[in-house]
Amino acid sequence: MSLDCINKSETTVKMIDGVKIWSNPSVSVTIDSLGRVFNKDGSLAKKHTNKTHPMRVKFGSKTIRWTASYTSLFARMVLGVKLANKTLRLKDKSKGWDSDNVEVVKTHGESQKKDFVVVKNIDIDNLKRVVEHDSATIENHKNIHYTVTKGLSSWVTEDGAVFPTEELAKWHQNRVSKGKGNAQVVLDYNGGYVLAEQIYFQEVVYNKKKPYVNFSDVMSNNNGVVSDTKDDEYKFTTRNIPSDLIYRTTLSFERLNNFVCGDKEYATKLNNKINSVVLVYKSFVDVSEDIVNLIK
Repeated sequence: MSLDCINKSETTVKMIDGVKIWSNPSVSVTIDSLGRVFNKDGSLAKKHTNKTHPMRVKFGSKTIRWTASYTSLFARMVLGVKLANKTLRLKDKSKGWDSDNVEVVKTHGESQKKDFVVVKNIDIDNLKRVVEHDSATIENHKNIHYTVTKGLSSWVTEDGAVFPTEELAKWHQNRVSKGKGNAQVVLDYNGGYVLAEQIYFQEVVYNKKKPYVNFSDVMSNNNGVVSDTKDDEYKFTTRNIPSDLIYRTTLSFERLNNFVCGDKEYATKLNNKINSVVLVYKSFVDVSEDIVNLIK
Protein backbone atom coordinates (compact mmCIF):
# COMPACT_ATOMS: atom_id res chain seq x y z
CA MET A 1 0.00 0.00 0.00
CA SER A 2 1.39 3.41 -0.93
CA LEU A 3 0.16 6.68 -2.44
CA ASP A 4 -1.43 4.97 -5.44
CA CYS A 5 -4.77 6.43 -4.38
CA ILE A 6 -3.64 9.94 -5.39
CA ASN A 7 -4.99 10.98 -8.79
CA LYS A 8 -3.09 13.93 -10.26
CA SER A 9 -6.17 15.12 -12.14
CA GLU A 10 -7.87 15.76 -8.80
CA THR A 11 -5.05 17.98 -7.54
CA THR A 12 -5.89 21.67 -7.25
CA VAL A 13 -3.42 24.54 -6.95
CA LYS A 14 -3.75 28.08 -5.69
CA MET A 15 -1.29 30.95 -5.39
CA ILE A 16 -0.86 32.88 -2.12
CA ASP A 17 1.75 35.64 -1.96
CA GLY A 18 3.69 34.10 -4.81
CA VAL A 19 3.72 30.62 -3.24
CA LYS A 20 1.89 27.71 -4.89
CA ILE A 21 -0.15 25.42 -2.68
CA TRP A 22 -1.32 22.01 -3.92
CA SER A 23 -4.09 19.90 -2.40
CA ASN A 24 -5.69 16.58 -3.29
CA PRO A 25 -8.86 15.03 -1.80
CA SER A 26 -7.11 11.70 -1.27
CA VAL A 27 -4.70 13.05 1.35
CA SER A 28 -5.27 15.11 4.48
CA VAL A 29 -2.28 17.39 3.88
CA THR A 30 -1.32 20.12 1.43
CA ILE A 31 2.13 20.99 0.07
CA ASP A 32 3.60 24.24 -1.17
CA SER A 33 6.36 25.31 -3.54
CA LEU A 34 8.70 26.02 -0.61
CA GLY A 35 8.91 22.35 0.23
CA ARG A 36 6.55 22.47 3.19
CA VAL A 37 3.72 20.13 4.22
CA PHE A 38 0.65 21.47 6.01
CA ASN A 39 -2.27 19.96 7.86
CA LYS A 40 -5.80 20.88 6.79
CA ASP A 41 -6.00 23.48 9.56
CA GLY A 42 -3.02 25.31 8.06
CA SER A 43 -0.48 24.23 10.67
CA LEU A 44 2.84 22.72 9.64
CA ALA A 45 2.67 18.93 9.55
CA LYS A 46 4.90 17.10 11.99
CA LYS A 47 8.16 15.90 10.45
CA HIS A 48 9.64 12.58 11.49
CA THR A 49 13.35 11.94 11.73
CA ASN A 50 13.19 10.11 8.41
CA LYS A 51 11.75 13.25 6.73
CA THR A 52 8.26 11.82 6.37
CA HIS A 53 5.05 13.43 7.55
CA PRO A 54 2.01 11.78 9.20
CA MET A 55 -1.29 12.09 7.36
CA ARG A 56 -4.53 10.35 6.54
CA VAL A 57 -4.99 8.74 3.13
CA LYS A 58 -8.26 7.70 1.50
CA PHE A 59 -8.41 4.26 -0.08
CA GLY A 60 -11.88 3.96 -1.53
CA SER A 61 -14.33 4.20 1.37
CA LYS A 62 -11.61 3.71 3.97
CA THR A 63 -9.30 6.30 5.53
CA ILE A 64 -6.04 5.14 7.08
CA ARG A 65 -3.05 6.73 8.73
CA TRP A 66 0.06 6.94 6.59
CA THR A 67 3.42 8.67 6.33
CA ALA A 68 5.14 10.06 3.24
CA SER A 69 7.92 12.47 2.34
CA TYR A 70 7.44 15.81 0.61
CA THR A 71 9.06 14.50 -2.58
CA SER A 72 6.74 11.49 -2.69
CA LEU A 73 3.72 13.75 -2.27
CA PHE A 74 4.98 16.22 -4.90
CA ALA A 75 5.64 13.41 -7.37
CA ARG A 76 2.12 12.01 -7.00
CA MET A 77 0.12 15.22 -6.59
CA VAL A 78 1.92 17.52 -9.03
CA LEU A 79 3.75 15.28 -11.50
CA GLY A 80 1.48 12.26 -11.35
CA VAL A 81 4.41 9.83 -11.28
CA LYS A 82 5.62 7.08 -8.99
CA LEU A 83 9.25 7.54 -8.04
CA ALA A 84 10.04 3.83 -7.58
CA ASN A 85 13.87 3.68 -7.64
CA LYS A 86 14.16 7.41 -8.37
CA THR A 87 13.91 10.70 -6.51
CA LEU A 88 13.38 14.38 -7.35
CA ARG A 89 16.01 17.08 -7.62
CA LEU A 90 15.55 20.81 -8.06
CA LYS A 91 17.11 22.23 -11.22
CA ASP A 92 17.42 25.66 -9.62
CA LYS A 93 17.14 25.72 -5.83
CA SER A 94 16.45 29.44 -5.83
CA LYS A 95 13.19 28.96 -7.74
CA GLY A 96 11.54 26.46 -5.40
CA TRP A 97 9.37 23.47 -6.21
CA ASP A 98 7.42 23.51 -9.45
CA SER A 99 6.78 21.01 -12.22
CA ASP A 100 9.14 22.93 -14.53
CA ASN A 101 11.94 23.11 -11.97
CA VAL A 102 12.35 19.45 -10.99
CA GLU A 103 13.95 16.47 -12.61
CA VAL A 104 13.61 12.81 -11.80
CA VAL A 105 16.97 11.18 -11.04
CA LYS A 106 18.15 7.78 -9.91
CA THR A 107 18.86 7.37 -6.21
CA HIS A 108 21.97 5.22 -6.66
CA GLY A 109 25.42 6.69 -6.11
CA GLU A 110 27.98 7.57 -3.46
CA SER A 111 25.97 10.45 -2.06
CA GLN A 112 23.01 8.17 -1.58
CA LYS A 113 25.14 5.69 0.37
CA LYS A 114 26.09 8.45 2.77
CA ASP A 115 22.44 9.34 3.24
CA PHE A 116 21.68 5.70 3.91
CA VAL A 117 24.11 5.57 6.81
CA VAL A 118 22.67 8.70 8.40
CA VAL A 119 19.03 7.71 8.03
CA LYS A 120 19.69 4.15 9.08
CA ASN A 121 21.33 5.22 12.33
CA ILE A 122 18.54 7.64 13.13
CA ASP A 123 15.84 5.06 12.53
CA ILE A 124 17.52 2.39 14.63
CA ASP A 125 17.91 4.86 17.47
CA ASN A 126 14.29 5.84 17.08
CA LEU A 127 13.11 2.23 17.19
CA LYS A 128 15.26 1.51 20.24
CA ARG A 129 13.83 4.57 21.94
CA VAL A 130 10.30 3.38 21.29
CA VAL A 131 11.03 -0.05 22.73
CA GLU A 132 13.05 1.15 25.73
CA HIS A 133 10.60 3.87 26.72
CA ASP A 134 7.45 2.11 25.64
CA SER A 135 6.17 1.61 29.18
CA ALA A 136 6.84 5.24 30.10
CA THR A 137 5.00 6.46 27.02
CA ILE A 138 2.08 4.16 27.66
CA GLU A 139 1.73 5.43 31.21
CA ASN A 140 0.74 8.82 29.83
CA HIS A 141 -2.43 7.28 28.34
CA LYS A 142 -2.23 9.67 25.39
CA ASN A 143 -4.39 7.33 23.34
CA ILE A 144 -7.46 6.08 25.15
CA HIS A 145 -9.21 3.32 23.22
CA TYR A 146 -12.31 3.08 25.39
CA THR A 147 -15.22 5.15 26.60
CA VAL A 148 -16.42 5.08 30.18
CA THR A 149 -20.03 4.70 31.15
CA LYS A 150 -20.36 5.68 34.78
CA GLY A 151 -22.07 3.09 36.90
CA LEU A 152 -25.48 4.33 37.97
CA SER A 153 -26.15 4.72 41.67
CA SER A 154 -29.57 3.81 43.04
CA TRP A 155 -31.14 3.53 46.46
CA VAL A 156 -33.46 0.71 47.57
CA THR A 157 -36.02 1.02 50.36
CA GLU A 158 -37.34 -1.74 52.62
CA ASP A 159 -40.29 -2.47 50.33
CA GLY A 160 -37.94 -3.08 47.36
CA ALA A 161 -38.65 0.22 45.58
CA VAL A 162 -35.67 1.70 43.68
CA PHE A 163 -34.93 5.44 43.46
CA PRO A 164 -32.37 7.45 41.49
CA THR A 165 -31.53 9.74 44.43
CA GLU A 166 -31.00 9.15 48.11
CA GLU A 167 -33.29 12.06 48.98
CA LEU A 168 -36.27 10.48 47.21
CA ALA A 169 -35.50 7.10 48.74
CA LYS A 170 -35.42 8.54 52.27
CA TRP A 171 -38.70 10.35 51.70
CA HIS A 172 -40.34 7.12 50.55
CA GLN A 173 -38.74 5.07 53.31
CA ASN A 174 -40.24 7.45 55.86
CA ARG A 175 -43.71 6.58 54.51
CA VAL A 176 -42.83 2.87 54.51
CA SER A 177 -41.68 3.02 58.13
CA LYS A 178 -44.91 4.70 59.22
CA GLY A 179 -46.97 2.18 57.25
CA LYS A 180 -45.06 -0.74 58.74
CA GLY A 181 -45.56 0.68 62.22
CA ASN A 182 -49.31 0.80 61.74
CA ALA A 183 -49.33 -2.67 60.15
CA GLN A 184 -47.38 -4.09 63.09
CA VAL A 185 -50.16 -3.04 65.45
CA VAL A 186 -52.59 -5.18 63.44
CA LEU A 187 -50.21 -8.12 63.52
CA ASP A 188 -49.70 -7.75 67.25
CA TYR A 189 -53.44 -8.26 67.68
CA ASN A 190 -53.40 -11.28 65.33
CA GLY A 191 -55.15 -9.40 62.55
CA GLY A 192 -53.15 -11.23 59.86
CA TYR A 193 -51.00 -9.97 56.98
CA VAL A 194 -53.88 -9.28 54.61
CA LEU A 195 -55.45 -6.76 56.95
CA ALA A 196 -52.05 -5.44 58.03
CA GLU A 197 -51.14 -4.70 54.38
CA GLN A 198 -54.38 -2.74 53.88
CA ILE A 199 -53.49 -0.60 56.92
CA TYR A 200 -50.00 -0.20 55.43
CA PHE A 201 -51.52 1.16 52.21
CA GLN A 202 -53.02 4.05 54.17
CA GLU A 203 -49.49 5.48 54.41
CA VAL A 204 -47.86 4.08 51.28
CA VAL A 205 -49.46 4.47 47.87
CA TYR A 206 -48.04 2.86 44.72
CA ASN A 207 -48.93 4.43 41.38
CA LYS A 208 -47.90 1.29 39.58
CA LYS A 209 -47.34 -2.32 40.58
CA LYS A 210 -46.12 -2.73 44.13
CA PRO A 211 -42.35 -3.50 44.26
CA TYR A 212 -42.66 -6.60 46.44
CA VAL A 213 -44.39 -9.97 46.23
CA ASN A 214 -44.94 -10.91 49.85
CA PHE A 215 -45.86 -8.25 52.39
CA SER A 216 -44.23 -10.37 55.09
CA ASP A 217 -40.86 -9.71 53.41
CA VAL A 218 -41.40 -5.97 53.77
CA MET A 219 -42.24 -6.36 57.45
CA SER A 220 -39.12 -8.44 58.12
CA ASN A 221 -36.78 -6.09 56.25
CA ASN A 222 -35.28 -3.55 58.65
CA ASN A 223 -32.30 -2.42 56.54
CA GLY A 224 -33.63 1.06 55.86
CA VAL A 225 -32.32 2.72 52.67
CA VAL A 226 -29.59 0.69 50.96
CA SER A 227 -27.25 2.11 48.30
CA ASP A 228 -26.80 0.03 45.15
CA THR A 229 -24.02 1.33 42.87
CA LYS A 230 -23.07 -0.49 39.69
CA ASP A 231 -19.47 -0.60 38.48
CA ASP A 232 -18.31 1.69 35.68
CA GLU A 233 -18.24 0.09 32.24
CA TYR A 234 -15.28 0.44 29.87
CA LYS A 235 -16.24 -0.06 26.22
CA PHE A 236 -13.38 -0.42 23.74
CA THR A 237 -13.26 0.77 20.14
CA THR A 238 -10.79 0.31 17.28
CA ARG A 239 -11.62 3.75 15.85
CA ASN A 240 -8.20 5.24 16.79
CA ILE A 241 -6.15 2.22 15.72
CA PRO A 242 -4.52 2.54 12.25
CA SER A 243 -6.68 0.65 9.77
CA ASP A 244 -3.65 -0.83 8.08
CA LEU A 245 -2.52 -2.33 11.38
CA ILE A 246 -5.88 -4.04 11.75
CA TYR A 247 -5.65 -5.52 8.25
CA ARG A 248 -2.05 -6.70 8.60
CA THR A 249 -2.16 -8.38 12.02
CA THR A 250 -3.72 -11.56 13.38
CA LEU A 251 -4.99 -9.76 16.47
CA SER A 252 -8.72 -10.15 16.94
CA PHE A 253 -9.73 -6.53 16.47
CA GLU A 254 -13.29 -7.63 15.76
CA ARG A 255 -13.53 -8.94 19.30
CA LEU A 256 -11.80 -5.84 20.64
CA ASN A 257 -14.29 -3.47 19.02
CA ASN A 258 -17.20 -2.96 21.45
CA PHE A 259 -15.51 -5.16 24.07
CA VAL A 260 -16.82 -4.20 27.52
CA CYS A 261 -15.28 -4.80 30.93
CA GLY A 262 -16.19 -3.54 34.37
CA ASP A 263 -12.74 -3.27 35.91
CA LYS A 264 -10.67 -0.08 35.58
CA GLU A 265 -7.36 -1.83 36.23
CA TYR A 266 -8.08 -4.42 33.54
CA ALA A 267 -9.20 -1.73 31.08
CA THR A 268 -6.02 0.27 31.72
CA LYS A 269 -3.84 -2.79 31.19
CA LEU A 270 -5.58 -3.65 27.91
CA ASN A 271 -5.37 -0.02 26.75
CA ASN A 272 -1.61 -0.01 27.44
CA LYS A 273 -1.14 -3.18 25.41
CA ILE A 274 -3.00 -1.67 22.46
CA ASN A 275 -0.87 1.47 22.61
CA SER A 276 2.25 -0.69 22.73
CA VAL A 277 1.25 -2.48 19.53
CA VAL A 278 0.40 0.80 17.79
CA LEU A 279 3.70 2.44 18.78
CA VAL A 280 5.81 -0.45 17.56
CA TYR A 281 3.78 -0.66 14.35
CA LYS A 282 4.20 3.04 13.60
CA SER A 283 7.95 2.74 14.12
CA PHE A 284 7.96 -0.28 11.83
CA VAL A 285 6.15 1.72 9.12
CA ASP A 286 8.65 4.57 9.41
CA VAL A 287 11.66 2.27 9.15
CA SER A 288 10.10 0.23 6.35
CA GLU A 289 9.44 3.32 4.23
CA ASP A 290 13.05 4.40 4.76
CA ILE A 291 14.28 1.05 3.53
CA VAL A 292 11.99 1.19 0.50
CA ASN A 293 13.15 4.70 -0.38
CA LEU A 294 16.81 3.83 0.06
CA ILE A 295 16.82 0.70 -2.10
CA LYS A 296 14.83 2.19 -4.99
